[in-house]
Amino acid sequence: MLIKKDLAEHITGVYKGAETARAAREEFERVFSQKSLPDHIMEYNLSRYPDTPQIAQIMFDAKLAESKGEARRLIAGGGVYLDDERVTDTSATVTAPPSRILKVGKRRFLKLIRT
Repeated sequence: MLIKKDLAEHITGVYKGAETARAAREEFERVFSQKSLPDHIMEYNLSRYPDTPQIAQIMFDAKLAESKGEARRLIAGGGVYLDDERVTDTSATVTAPPSRILKVGKRRFLKLIRT
């Protein structure tokens, strides 16, 4: 794994510069090795939905899933988390505190806000 990280940092450094490569490596290690949140998370406004929208609908609308069926399969398979809590109910809804983090799989994050 160390060799892969070194190689990725080297290749990124060639095209983007050493500082950018070092920052990318640190971000990768923090998000995937230490399981922290990434620095930049896309925000998704829930104000377009009435009251409490279904998580599967949000995933589909935000393009985190190709269809609502795929979103339900991801939920049923245990690959969806809302604020670090696994979502297992395929018809689960989201209440809207100031912001919540929806995680789909290992690499897709979405900050849910309501303005």
